[in-house]
Amino acid sequence: MMIVSINAKALTKADMSPSNALDPAWVRSGEIQEFHKVLFASPDNKFIVQVWENRTALELSLESYPVDEFITLIEGEVELVDHAGNVSRFKAGDSFLLVKGFKGIWRQPGYLRKYAVWNIR
Repeated sequence: MMIVSINAKALTKADMSPSNALDPAWVRSGEIQEFHKVLFASPDNKFIVQVWENRTALELSLESYPVDEFITLIEGEVELVDHAGNVSRFKAGDSFLLVKGFKGIWRQPGYLRKYAVWNIR
């Protein structure tokens, strides 16, 4: 049995590596400054647990989100607007699921750090 201990608050900027999860074509405003620390990846890399952060304000236009992602915000906040105009707001401590194929806007007004669990199918 394998147990992975997770303590995102103990991770420093030096523990994080550059990430390329965001497609630059998605950016409506802001700047990509993303970093991550992979905590677990399945042998086929289709199930990934990580701490991810973007260090600046950012607005993304997502046409078809590429993975199922379970998210728990550690720091920061995000507003999601789906293609029908429904608005959802989340802050540190909140959890939500962003389903593969999601179409809408991702807005974060500043620094954001999250636990991200990806199921790539």
